[in-house]
Amino acid sequence: MPELPEVETILRGLKENITGETVETVFCSSSRIFRTDQSGITELLPGLPVTQVERRGKYLVLYFSTHRLAVHLGMTGSLVVRNETGPAERHIHMVLSFSSGRALLYRDPRMFGRILLFNEGKDLSDYFSRLGIEPLSAGFTLSAFKRILARRKGQVKPFLMNQSHVCGLGNIYADEALFESGIHPETPVSFLESEDIRRLYNAIPQVLEEGIRFGGTTFRDYRDSAGKEGSFQEMLNVYGREGLECRKCRSLVRKIQVGGRSSHFCPRCQKSPGS
Repeated sequence: MPELPEVETILRGLKENITGETVETVFCSSSRIFRTDQSGITELLPGLPVTQVERRGKYLVLYFSTHRLAVHLGMTGSLVVRNETGPAERHIHMVLSFSSGRALLYRDPRMFGRILLFNEGKDLSDYFSRLGIEPLSAGFTLSAFKRILARRKGQVKPFLMNQSHVCGLGNIYADEALFESGIHPETPVSFLESEDIRRLYNAIPQVLEEGIRFGGTTFRDYRDSAGKEGSFQEMLNVYGREGLECRKCRSLVRKIQVGGRSSHFCPRCQKSPGS
């Protein structure tokens, strides 16, 4: 599933390539991806220019003068800019064709993504109000992170993946941040000492920014807005490396289930709770 670094990488490509483009026609499939009546998208967007593109958590938002189009990529979604529409491709569920001849294609083989249309800004703000703090924003301070952690229960790995706490983290970057901070994924949040919290606070933006620097992580479906794969999978320390040597201590990386999700960790670098 594309996480913050993948979505941010796509965002930067879209900002460069479609800002200012005017929508000429819109194609929408009849798939469950659309959480808004498709006719609203096909009828309201033509003739409107893209004024800006932003990211909120794992969502991409295209801004128009009167509407906002929010896109969540789900597990296998991608937004790719083509210089021309070209021949039909498989699994295409939305195409914004621009007056310049360019087109923005939303592709999603497994159809777990979401596309929603909002009227101006208030409805969008209300929809995003459930999302937590942005980990690459100025508001993500150590004191703010401590406040989020205070009085929380449960294990640290599910806490990190809960989008109402810190948004944008998923399985890959949560595992990597926990490795960098030396924290076992099963550690209860209430067990975290002040130094643990400081290391985790520093690790979260570190791994996210590194992921962005390498264009995101591609195991199978992820592509950026130009259709290119990311390369951060070559830099991962624990995620997807079960049975391989830890890059730091040469112990074998293990995989367990935490909160119903696979979690990868080094048993020597990340001590078990209470050990």
